[in-house]
Amino acid sequence: MSVSIITLFAAGILAGCSGTSASPDVAGSIRKSLDEAEFKDISVSQDREKGIVTLSGKAVSENDKSQAEYLAKSLAGSQVVADQIAVIPIGGENDAKAMNSDLDSGIEKNLDAALIQNRMHDLVKYSVKSAVVTLTGEINSQLKRDRAAKIATGVPNVRQVVNDLQVKDQKASSSQYERRTGFPRTGLKVRRAPVAWIMLCVAQLEIFRLKIFRPVLQQLSVPLLLDSAHE
Repeated sequence: MSVSIITLFAAGILAGCSGTSASPDVAGSIRKSLDEAEFKDISVSQDREKGIVTLSGKAVSENDKSQAEYLAKSLAGSQVVADQIAVIPIGGENDAKAMNSDLDSGIEKNLDAALIQNRMHDLVKYSVKSAVVTLTGEINSQLKRDRAAKIATGVPNVRQVVNDLQVKDQKASSSQYERRTGFPRTGLKVRRAPVAWIMLCVAQLEIFRLKIFRPVLQQLSVPLLLDSAHE
């Protein structure tokens, strides 16, 4: 079973970028599309600041679940679609609900153990619904952020990982990794060189120009002056 990893920059990152607006409101159009497909038991919600569209509720089959996700993605644009729809077949509601609950509980226990083993339990918060893991919290490096997503992906029965972890001191990132582009964004902050360092480089370049190019130009100018004197 393949696992979808979705990386996000939350509202804190967006707030650090001047002029960044919320994502377009697509919940209404998705709701209409789901109703037209007779998916009345599937709910849709949207966090426009984070750019997350969440599908929840129930579907009678995996095919209906996949179709609802496809409809949502076709209208969500570059926003993330978290598919938390539970598959509840007609006539087997009680068994399906119990199985889904046990599955989520198993994922939580295994993920908790994996985070403890990797010494990230106190850093990473998470929630599990319908085999979708959402990671939240704040950590101090992009490496740890990516590592947490990899750990969650490796947990058995996980279908999707939504990585909403925030990296300290990197809230000036200009855009979301997956939220706006459709593929994982690193969220790395662009570092600017200090003014003093830039001035030092300029001064060194000027010294290099005077030492190297000025003698060459002087040598080239001598024959020209001699030729002019003979004429």
